[in-house]
Amino acid sequence: MLGIGFKLSDTPLATLRRPLQEFIAREYAAELSEGGTHQQPTRSSSWLSSSSSTAAALTSTQQDTVDKFFQLKTDADLVRTPSAISRHVLLRYFAQLERFGTRFPCEASAPGGTAGVAPASSTAVASATRASGGSPPLRLQFTWNDSFCPRKKITQVGVRFEQAAVMFNYGALESQLGVQTDRTSADGLKAACKHFMLAAGAFARVKDELVAQCLGARTPDMSAEGLGLLTYLMLAQAQACFYEKSIKDQMKDGIKAKLAHQALEYYSSALTYCNSSALSGTIDRTWSIHVAFQVRCMTAATQYWQAKASKEVALARGIGYGEEIARLRAAED
Repeated sequence: MLGIGFKLSDTPLATLRRPLQEFIAREYAAELSEGGTHQQPTRSSSWLSSSSSTAAALTSTQQDTVDKFFQLKTDADLVRTPSAISRHVLLRYFAQLERFGTRFPCEASAPGGTAGVAPASSTAVASATRASGGSPPLRLQFTWNDSFCPRKKITQVGVRFEQAAVMFNYGALESQLGVQTDRTSADGLKAACKHFMLAAGAFARVKDELVAQCLGARTPDMSAEGLGLLTYLMLAQAQACFYEKSIKDQMKDGIKAKLAHQALEYYSSALTYCNSSALSGTIDRTWSIHVAFQVRCMTAATQYWQAKASKEVALARGIGYGEEIARLRAAED
């Protein structure tokens, strides 16, 4: 079974820190000039602090909160090994990005509209526009390398792109935990299956929700085909765990055949994505070799267990042995 490699961040923190600090300073300057020192800060400002500020610099409380936010990003960028601590680091940063995205208008927008990008709140946009004189108030650029080929990298503007990369790494983490789990016992198979299911859910969320809100070019691993490959591969590996458990539990041959067939369907879907024009020339050919091998294995397993199930029916009826022979030959091929 395969574990997915982590995406690597190539974003200099200095390129994020300065525009964010300047934006916060402008927000407070605008509010103070409009309403005096007792004016309540905007919603985006209150996310960082409820105390008053000057236009020249951030308060110590604000600066401390900004530092903590970037420490979360640093910790998430440094995740390289799968563990419960690494999972907590990634999900905590993802949650902070979710809050960040609802309070700061920093998503890239297409000409004439947002083109699939969730708009910031009207309050934040109005306040930010006043503070910036009508120009885009906050542009945060994030750079991430491709998981399939780390030499490739893409830079995009907006928190959704950062969220997509972090959620991708969460999926990669769960896939690696699934591979590392001891599957020699029933409990181990259950645990591995859970990890692969969580990984599939993470990749599906990136594909269906997060990447759809990002504008611009994508690396192969963040393309619809790349994420489709990873989603179905994780589903196939989770189903393969169910199949292995059915053998350990000595379930009926017909049930084993059905479980193997479902794994075959998932692997076949993954192979279709793997051989697509978008991926065939961009990812290592060992991916398609591995998935194609699994397709053959599950095809053989399906035919073998269905042959045994057919034999039981034939023995009961006294006829119908031909189906068993045909399926065994198909399994051998």
